[in-house]
Amino acid sequence: HLVYIYRLNQNKIMVKNESSCLNFKLVNIFVILMFLICSSIFYGIYYVFSIVSNVNAMSVAFPALRAIVEQVPERLVVLDKNGNYNGQIVLDLSWDKEFTLISKKMLKDGQPKNKFVVDLGAFDGKLSSNAYNFFQCGWDGLLVEASSANMKLTKQHTQQFLEHGQNIKYEQVAVVAETKQGESKTLKLHLGANPTEHSLIPSRLGGSSPKAKDGQFEYVDKVQVKTLLERNKVPKEFGVFTVDIEGADQEAILCKVIARYGYRPQYIIAEIHRMPRCVLDLYEIIGHRRYNWIVHLKK
Repeated sequence: HLVYIYRLNQNKIMVKNESSCLNFKLVNIFVILMFLICSSIFYGIYYVFSIVSNVNAMSVAFPALRAIVEQVPERLVVLDKNGNYNGQIVLDLSWDKEFTLISKKMLKDGQPKNKFVVDLGAFDGKLSSNAYNFFQCGWDGLLVEASSANMKLTKQHTQQFLEHGQNIKYEQVAVVAETKQGESKTLKLHLGANPTEHSLIPSRLGGSSPKAKDGQFEYVDKVQVKTLLERNKVPKEFGVFTVDIEGADQEAILCKVIARYGYRPQYIIAEIHRMPRCVLDLYEIIGHRRYNWIVHLKK
């Protein structure tokens, strides 16, 4: 009995000691976890603050995010059952699914005679672009953008299509409906904090260098839309005409191109309050996506 009692007491002591060790280990683990969590929170706050407080760091963060998005469209491919390349999945990169709308319409009405897209206001040539997906389908085109920084990105993003033998032309200019004798040959581009909010305003600084910069402004060569289309040999009948020029007279440009100069794009996408009568006489509305009206040439 004495031996049994002794062993029983020993077991209780061992259990108690093991329980104490276990509690000590749990406390240590908890302290370490809390330290890691707090460190992560403080680091996150510091990182966000460093980005917000340093404008230059924004130029690093946004391109990193953009790079992730940019890689997606080129990495989606279709393989047949034997693993052979069988085409590319096209991810709609247009502003609000305008490409999908037009593609479905083309399935019903057929492809345009000339697979050519004219994009006035190309932004960076890829994100929210109404032209990029058509280039993926082998189209040719003309990309026009007033901002020199955006045009640089546009060329980078579409370089791959030139390597495939496609004909894409670039114009870093400000497009206007018409020019008047004696007025400035440049327009003043206001550079917004968000690159999508750049806007053209009439320039009263005659003789300014088109490439000069003045704070948050950039001076850009002004080109009449007729001259622009003719010198880039845009066919009279072509696939898609997209207009998104902040601060410009889109209505006058559309009427000049359609009614006066006789161009007949099969589809028009325009960021405009309402489509002018000169367009609706020849085109039917097939969609309205937030800021953009999409019309199709009547048969």
